[in-house]
Amino acid sequence: SKPGMLPSLVGSPHRSMRVVAILLSVVTYGAAFPPLGWWWLAWVGIAPFLVAIDGTSARWALALGWLWGIGASYAVGSWFPTAVAHYWQQSLGLGLVLFVLVSTATGALQYALFALAYRTLAARRRATTPLMIAAAWVTAELMRGRLFGGNPWALAGVSQAGVLPLVQIADVTGVYGVSFAIAATNAAFAQMWSARRFGGQRAPAVVALGVVGVVLLYGLLRLQTVAGTGPGATKVAVIQGTLPVS
Repeated sequence: SKPGMLPSLVGSPHRSMRVVAILLSVVTYGAAFPPLGWWWLAWVGIAPFLVAIDGTSARWALALGWLWGIGASYAVGSWFPTAVAHYWQQSLGLGLVLFVLVSTATGALQYALFALAYRTLAARRRATTPLMIAAAWVTAELMRGRLFGGNPWALAGVSQAGVLPLVQIADVTGVYGVSFAIAATNAAFAQMWSARRFGGQRAPAVVALGVVGVVLLYGLLRLQTVAGTGPGATKVAVIQGTLPVS
């Protein structure tokens, strides 16, 4: 690509494979949320994204991070462009433009910055690297919830809402504790994939497994001590209020 321009997304077979990995990650991540709700896919769905940005240039990391953010936003909110067009009685084209703008501000920008940070963190190849990567991922999610009005939709931890032992940690950390465990696990998978040509690397997996083990242990103990989780428990529903068009 010419100096000053974003890199071509399909400039070479090597780059094309990175884009394929991004798309695979987007589809897998989206499938972890409703309507499919295959929650277990969240534990592996981010890994192809991490593999795709490992070892890239800064510009490519930013571009691929933005692409993942836009793709993930569409995977969990494909209704958005049509809904916007119908709600304000505008064209579908305008709905798509607004979708890209909103998704960039409330997701893609944050994941692009994460991708930039990942380049440095992943290069260290240490046992604790998955923890540092998970911290960077959670930072991106925190930014999503606080910048530009906040839009914390489909954070990684939300995909586990129906898995009670995994989400009890949220009473201490919020959803970000669950996201941390998911991100650390995906980072370990990505690290092992990248290190396979060097004979493999098991330490990241052990560290990530330890994080998940702590989350699960806390959850199981918490479920035993909290009252109201049996057959007679009260069910609670949350309904979004009606908002005027103006």
